[in-house]
Amino acid sequence: MSFFDDASLAFLPSGGAGKDGKAYSIKPVPEYGSELVTNGDFATDSDWTKTANTTISGGIATFVTGTASLYQSIGVAIGNTYKVTYTIQSGSGSLFLSSSGFGGASLSIPSVIGINSVFVTATTTGPLYFVSLDSVNLSIDNVSAKEVLVGAGDFTFSRGSNLAATRVGPTGLIEKGRENLITYSNDFTQWVQANVNVTINAVQNPFNTGTTQTIAEQVGTSKQYRVYTNSYTTSSGTMYSHSVYVKRLSGSRDFAIIDVAGGARVYFNMTTISVGTEQIGKGKIEDVGNGWYRLSVYGLATGNDSFFLAMANGTTTGSETYTSDGSGSFALYAAQLEIGLAATDYIESGATTGKAGLLEDEPRFDYSGGATCPSLLLEPSRTNYIRHSEYINESVASWSRFFSTIITNNDAISPDGKNNATKIECPIGQNARIDAIVVGLAAGTYTYSFYAKGNVSNLDVNIYEDATGDTLSSTAIETLINNSEWSRVDITFTSTTSSTIRCIYTALTAGDYFYLWGAQLEAGSYPTSYIPNHSGGSVTRGADGMNNSSLGLTDCTFFVDFVPLSSVMGLLDFYDNSNARIFYIAINSIKYLQFNSVQGGTIGDVLGPLTIGNRYKLAFTLNASTGDITIFINGTKYSTYSTTISSLNKILQVSSFGYYNNTEFNQILTFGEILSDADCITLTT
Repeated sequence: MSFFDDASLAFLPSGGAGKDGKAYSIKPVPEYGSELVTNGDFATDSDWTKTANTTISGGIATFVTGTASLYQSIGVAIGNTYKVTYTIQSGSGSLFLSSSGFGGASLSIPSVIGINSVFVTATTTGPLYFVSLDSVNLSIDNVSAKEVLVGAGDFTFSRGSNLAATRVGPTGLIEKGRENLITYSNDFTQWVQANVNVTINAVQNPFNTGTTQTIAEQVGTSKQYRVYTNSYTTSSGTMYSHSVYVKRLSGSRDFAIIDVAGGARVYFNMTTISVGTEQIGKGKIEDVGNGWYRLSVYGLATGNDSFFLAMANGTTTGSETYTSDGSGSFALYAAQLEIGLAATDYIESGATTGKAGLLEDEPRFDYSGGATCPSLLLEPSRTNYIRHSEYINESVASWSRFFSTIITNNDAISPDGKNNATKIECPIGQNARIDAIVVGLAAGTYTYSFYAKGNVSNLDVNIYEDATGDTLSSTAIETLINNSEWSRVDITFTSTTSSTIRCIYTALTAGDYFYLWGAQLEAGSYPTSYIPNHSGGSVTRGADGMNNSSLGLTDCTFFVDFVPLSSVMGLLDFYDNSNARIFYIAINSIKYLQFNSVQGGTIGDVLGPLTIGNRYKLAFTLNASTGDITIFINGTKYSTYSTTISSLNKILQVSSFGYYNNTEFNQILTFGEILSDADCITLTT
């Protein structure tokens, strides 16, 4: 048989996609019932009940002002799910499905211009009831409501509002979330203009995809000639990178990027094409062709100020103040302010900041280990306590240099593909040592990890506890990192008291060096994926969560292909139609795969101990009339267990039993039938 063709739901990370808080399944194809709304196009002023401030005219319904509502009885059944679709034509205001309607609770729904859809499960037989509390001529049209007969099978995904998650992408590089923190990043007419004129010109941008804008200095005495924006807020102690593309069009002026309280004041010589004075932060100039250069500066913020792009009469401190004859002009393109040491690919912003890369509430399809097909990575929440995990420098409190150790930032391409790795060298005739320091860490078990490569003959990492004076771990790493490829080293240790912890790299031989990037100290007995930290504090990645509420399985077979990344974790939870948990699968403290029927008929431990990091294919069949569950793992049939389970409705990847998920998922299939033993053995082999 073709298992994929016969499956009622198929989730494959290699073939699916994920965004906007969804992990999309390959199957099933959604099916909907007949239209339940009458006069949904508002062709006539009938069939709908209107309250004050609501009108129907010209084929649209309008919530005129203030509190307004509109409703119609459509004959729903309690427990069924319905797709409600509507079009917002114009106007503004918030929109709700009222608690007086069939949803039974006030539900905020989108009110953006265009077609919108929401799914609502009926808890009452009330009407379809739209309410706007603050409408200003908010017009609605083409209202539809249909019962969901077969759901899309997509999984709702969540991780919290942060950009701290990463994944290994298909190129083998670590991918992060990125954000351009300034608004109107390529429209300098929106910036403040000080003694310059901003105009559109015919000069093509560096990538020949459109024209650019010019800043031209006005005639003046002892003035500053610049554009600037203060559309962002920086955090003191955080590392930022400022960048912009420039092309000198006329005159002999130089250029400066300045953020007085934000860690940037660097002057660029636009004649010799070189970095001039680096008063605050470090500068870089890149030739991108046809007279265009990308100028970038990285530095630690000490407060809040504006992002200045200034013309300069020289490349020394203070030279942005001068007397002008009006001859200088530059074409500008693509300004960017972002967290980190290196300027990344430009992200366009408008009235709001621009975002790209791996964002919050986005599933992580991970290609670790050189995989050609990805797995869905689900991990628990973790915190990286290493401040400035990439900026390894004694100028920040999280790192300390001893002896004559040489530290060079942004000296090599790191695992994320940017030139932001740090070189650690031991001079001839000297010793070398560098410490990563976390102050006031509570007692407990922790894992320290980092990426490294190099040429060392003798290098240890010692975990030292200041309060007791104890060395908690001592690990020789030279054999792990002596190659041209990056290796991730991880060390687990237990601290016995609240203390300052030092992760000490020491005993390099004279002339030795290595590259270091992506340091992470997290609570737990194993490392999780890298959490970038460019701040003076800690950074937390939210837990990955994923659920599906559209299965409605009775007689069925369920299959999951997974890799456990740690012991003591939840794998799958199943809930009934009333949202009560009835069944869960977990891995316990002795690494046994554990099945438990919450509502009766305990199954218990099935297989173990599992090997963390190995791949397992699990299938089980459910006979709804008897409650019998038969389990198959990696081509072997295990016992049949008797339970009181009669249906499976929802899958939750994060156990509500206090366990967390730490798993790679390769495939999930469900079948609306009980497969034969032979088929289940084939499926799991």
